[in-house]
Amino acid sequence: MHLVTVLDRLTNVGVSSVHVTATARYNSSALSRAADMQITYDPKASVISRALDGGMREPYSGDGWSTFSQSAWWDVPARWRDDTVDSLGARDSVIVTPEGTTVVLGALNRRFVERSSRPSDGKHATMRLPTLARRIEGFPLALPTTFTRSWTVSGATEGELLGRRTDRVVASRASPDWDQLHDAEDPNSFWSGIDDYNWQIDVETGLLLRFAGSFDSQEVASI
Repeated sequence: MHLVTVLDRLTNVGVSSVHVTATARYNSSALSRAADMQITYDPKASVISRALDGGMREPYSGDGWSTFSQSAWWDVPARWRDDTVDSLGARDSVIVTPEGTTVVLGALNRRFVERSSRPSDGKHATMRLPTLARRIEGFPLALPTTFTRSWTVSGATEGELLGRRTDRVVASRASPDWDQLHDAEDPNSFWSGIDDYNWQIDVETGLLLRFAGSFDSQEVASI
């Protein structure tokens, strides 16, 4: 989801800050199979799980499932923090402010800082840390506004989740569309190789309450 799209939606409902907490579950072995199948047909594809960039890291249990606690705080429009905590208690954090970006990798005991005002001498390559726009694209806060022609999207059906009225939307991949596959608005850019997605969207705010992907008719990832 592009940053400007989410900003427009939040502004329309008068939201100035967002705090999201979630449980993310990934069947790592199934996601790997889905990504491998995609790579067979699309050389540009890669094994990715962009929900806080954490989905494939943790050693998973015998049934293939990994579980993470995830949180995000957003003081609209320019200050952001997200945390991912795995089942062993290791915490990764990304903090984005107008002054710069800080990334903390708890499991590796590493910290990276990039200042917005720091000039580049053009001689030394530096690791580019995430921008706010990239964090929004990688964190499912809202339903994509557009879909490429390779997807079939159902109309919204009413429901309820966590005591909130929701609209449920389902998208299924009808055929490969490799030219547009890696667009950030394409749902398949979130979990590689996944054929079916469903979203439960809060009616009042337009924010996502649940986001899940299925492969071979089985749910393999959810937030």
